Amino acid sequence: MELTVFLEFLEYIKEIREEILIRKSLETNRIFIPNNARLGNIVLAIIKKLKSYNQKVNNIHQIRASVIANWLKQYNLRQVQVLAGHRYISSTERYLQDDLESLHEIVNNFHPII
Repeated sequence: MELTVFLEFLEYIKEIREEILIRKSLETNRIFIPNNARLGNIVLAIIKKLKSYNQKVNNIHQIRASVIANWLKQYNLRQVQVLAGHRYISSTERYLQDDLESLHEIVNNFHPII
């Protein structure tokens, strides 16, 4: 499961992304280069593959939010800000809030008194 998605992502990074950069004469550190139909197809393929394993996956934004929330568990707030490419720390802090809300929901669902 994860290996297939990883391999598709690696193919994008090593081959497709490089080709896009050459064709568009771009220099960027961004992983995903906007406004490219081929990129859209790749993202859709990744979403489709992930959806076959987990029906709750809806879009790439949900995956990004999940990755950032996981980074917040591993790294400090400033490191995650840089990794996520956020200009303002408040943008990164919103993911902390989202994570707290999900924890509250889990507690409410499984609390023995409720």
